[in-house]
Amino acid sequence: MFSSYTNNNNNNNINFVLKLLKLFLFILILYCHPVYCSWLMTAQLASAISAPDYYNCQMQPGLVKRQREICRQHPAAMRAISEGLRNAIDECHVQFQRERWNCSASFGVVGPVKGAATAETAYIYAISSAGASHSLARACARGLIPECGCGGGEQTYVTSAAPEGFNGRPEQFIWAGCSDNVKFGNQFTRKFIDSTEKQIMDARHLNNFKLVVKNYF
Repeated sequence: MFSSYTNNNNNNNINFVLKLLKLFLFILILYCHPVYCSWLMTAQLASAISAPDYYNCQMQPGLVKRQREICRQHPAAMRAISEGLRNAIDECHVQFQRERWNCSASFGVVGPVKGAATAETAYIYAISSAGASHSLARACARGLIPECGCGGGEQTYVTSAAPEGFNGRPEQFIWAGCSDNVKFGNQFTRKFIDSTEKQIMDARHLNNFKLVVKNYF
């Protein structure tokens, strides 16, 4: 029974990531602005999370005012976003390590992506958005983000039946209280991105973006 639940949860996560990839590929093929993509520089936070959160947010290049506010108000969530972006950068390097373009030209070390609406830009933004959302969902499920639905919950030890040939001993695992909170990861990522959109899109562009989001989600 637990195995079936886990499989269903994994399938939901995969479907969510695929939808997110399609969404941001579509958006960036149509429109991409240097400021619109600059929030990827949030990955720098991963290497400086030991410093005061306020200082990190204030000194972080590439973020608009609203994003700095979100950063200060939700330090735990920002750590998750940072980790997700770092993972996305690493994965991008792995996937294209034998290609002429291997992400380095766009990412630098943790720098912003190119402003041109190219296939490479679309790929970078899509995988980064998916990585941030997935990392947020996992951190939420583990109870690491107080403001999400799984935050602050007590951990529960659950005993499962041992399979045959496993010395007959039941196995214990920690259940944090809920599955990966995909909804939280999705909403927080869109909220963070939306802060930049409002400064570079007019009302028509923003409405079109919302329509695309509604159709996909």
